[in-house]
Amino acid sequence: MDLTVKQSNGRDRFILVAALIAGLASLLFNWFGTGFAIDKILEGEANAKALRWGQLLEADLSDLESLLANGQPTSLDAEKIERVIKAGNIFRFKFMNASGAVVYASRESDIGTIIRHNYFYDLVKEGIPYTKIEADEVFGDGKKFVTEAYIPVIKNDVFHGAIEVYSDVTSRANELERYRIVAFIVSFGFTLLLGGIFAIIYVRSKISHEVAERSLIAEQATQAVNDALEERVAQRTEELENEIRSHLQTEAELVDAMTKAKRANSAKAVFLSSISHELRTPMNAIMGFAQVLKRSAEEKLTARETENVQHIIDNGSRLVRLIDQLLSLSKLQSGDQIAKPSEFKIIDLISECTTEIEFEAKSAEIRLSTNIDTCAEKTATVDRECLKQALLNLLSNAIKYNKKSGIVDVSCDCKADGKVRISVLDTGNGIP
Repeated sequence: MDLTVKQSNGRDRFILVAALIAGLASLLFNWFGTGFAIDKILEGEANAKALRWGQLLEADLSDLESLLANGQPTSLDAEKIERVIKAGNIFRFKFMNASGAVVYASRESDIGTIIRHNYFYDLVKEGIPYTKIEADEVFGDGKKFVTEAYIPVIKNDVFHGAIEVYSDVTSRANELERYRIVAFIVSFGFTLLLGGIFAIIYVRSKISHEVAERSLIAEQATQAVNDALEERVAQRTEELENEIRSHLQTEAELVDAMTKAKRANSAKAVFLSSISHELRTPMNAIMGFAQVLKRSAEEKLTARETENVQHIIDNGSRLVRLIDQLLSLSKLQSGDQIAKPSEFKIIDLISECTTEIEFEAKSAEIRLSTNIDTCAEKTATVDRECLKQALLNLLSNAIKYNKKSGIVDVSCDCKADGKVRISVLDTGNGIP
């Protein structure tokens, strides 16, 4: 009997020690394993973010090759760089030419330095983006996690240089570290639970009657938990049924609202079509009488009066075009509008729009300037009236929301891929 008890106690002692060692190993594995996983997650997220903002910066600049060549960005590119830097939480950047020399950077002290890292010549110059993450105190007060990305700039298979951006990911690193601590606490609690179970096994020979009593108590507690769980499941089921009924009612209301909106939209299209035709008749009469007045009284009118008659004709023509646009809008909403592409010179369209908007600009004391010589021979094949209306809308808004004695500048930029960009720049307050 004593031998059996001693063997049982020895076995229980061995089980307890093994359980403690296993628990300690589990805690160590949990701590270092989650630390390794966090590093990988942080590195992956940070690298993807740095690459994304670096590639966005590369793709959005209009004259990147010139910037890498002489280190002087255009004012528009400088504004774009500033916007991308703010949006991407980037606190430092460098532009390097093909030789690894820094030509433009957020810190003036970096300009002129030479990049001598092996990965710049082994990877980046071969067109492969390179990223790395660093945990260092040299970037500011306290420890910060910073990702560094090199984005190669290659045009027509020729390496022109690279963009290097530094992004602060300290907040994300701290967030993942908190998750790591929570996971460790949970694992520690689970290990304590296992230790308690093995402790119960270790002393079962001495407190067998207590174990039986505790088993009964545990069974009763389990039954209570099950009863409470069943009650909670039934309650949640009832709540879900109520939510489903509510969603079905909301869906029916949405369908009814969409039906009413479609009827309203149809009525609006009919109204636009009707009012456009009704406006044409008196407008044509006004135009006709104005033209007759100009021809019949041309010799009797003063120069000022002749100019006023011409203003009536010009603005009447514009009203006719607006009426045509109302009719086009009604056709577009009813599905009858079809684009009519045609080939035309872009410079002719821009000149025509600036001429039509000139009177409005003079009335508002706004000076119009153009820089469209680069597009002199460029043509486009699109719906000319749609493009013209879009440009007129831009010019009208640039005048309407400008400041007194302001400027509206129209420019034309020809891209290397054959595309043309028409820009309208004004001196107004802009949009916050």
